[in-house]
Amino acid sequence: MDSVINQTIGFENIELIIIDDNSNDRTQDILKEFSKKYGNIQIHFLKENSGTPSKPRNIGIENSSSDYIMFLDQDDAYEPGICEKLYKTITKYNTDVVNCNFYNTNLGKKEKSSILNAKSQTINSPNPLIFKSISENYIDLHPSILVWDKIFNKKFIVDNKIKFPDYCAHEDTIFSFIVFMNLKQGIIFLNDFYGYSFNYNEDSESRLIPKHYIFNLIKGLDYFNNFLKSKHINKHDYLLDYLVSVTFSFILNSYTPDINSVKEIYIKFKEYLKNYNLFNRLPVPIYRNIFANILIKLISFNPYFLFFILKTYKIPKMIKNLILELKF
Repeated sequence: MDSVINQTIGFENIELIIIDDNSNDRTQDILKEFSKKYGNIQIHFLKENSGTPSKPRNIGIENSSSDYIMFLDQDDAYEPGICEKLYKTITKYNTDVVNCNFYNTNLGKKEKSSILNAKSQTINSPNPLIFKSISENYIDLHPSILVWDKIFNKKFIVDNKIKFPDYCAHEDTIFSFIVFMNLKQGIIFLNDFYGYSFNYNEDSESRLIPKHYIFNLIKGLDYFNNFLKSKHINKHDYLLDYLVSVTFSFILNSYTPDINSVKEIYIKFKEYLKNYNLFNRLPVPIYRNIFANILIKLISFNPYFLFFILKTYKIPKMIKNLILELKF
């Protein structure tokens, strides 16, 4: 919260909406004290934990009165100038979205992370990079599909009825894809400005995914596939990218499955895998592209065998690191 209060644009120019997703510690008391101190803080307490960030974020959008919207996760922080930089850019160019770079922060150490594919021909172009549409060159750009490194025009979000899907994992990915597909005034990439600090612990098990999350991943895949069908789109690079992301999240989960779970998951998953093309072009370096295609094709041919090999025994560190480096 301090990183919002200390913004260079002035906290008095910010509407801060906080959604407490049924916390069970002293968080609610602390939030109530802040709301008494500042008149521009709006707090909503949920009676039950929603399970994903979707519901809290949708409530935030619905209750905002400002023309522009940004998101901040509870464990992360804004850099001091992000609100001012993104606001001035989106109002100057009148675009739908503005996207900035961010830092990966681990135990106080910051590493720069780019919002665009490092191999993209446009990555070193003059700033800002302005695109009316990115769907046709998505593979080359491979832009960030996160939501907290962006500012959105609220009217654009509301007019296009864009919401975070309930009970789906990777909900920010789906939200971003639908934003990309609906761009009217375009998107700006600020590839020389770092405005957000994403906190993670690379030594923890936080990258591994529990069993229930796998089913939420498939729900997200179904949601996005149904959205594409509603638009009469049979195939799209966004769906391919999301399928690969879901598959590797599936592989890296932390539980040891029973045979019934394997069958249930594969029944829901097989329709997406069976038509996977071994020569699909993915927005990653070629050796990772080949590795991803072969591994997914193996799963589609013999899912039980590969699934049990990956779950029953520890994934070799080299393979695990390669999967994590894909960064879908």
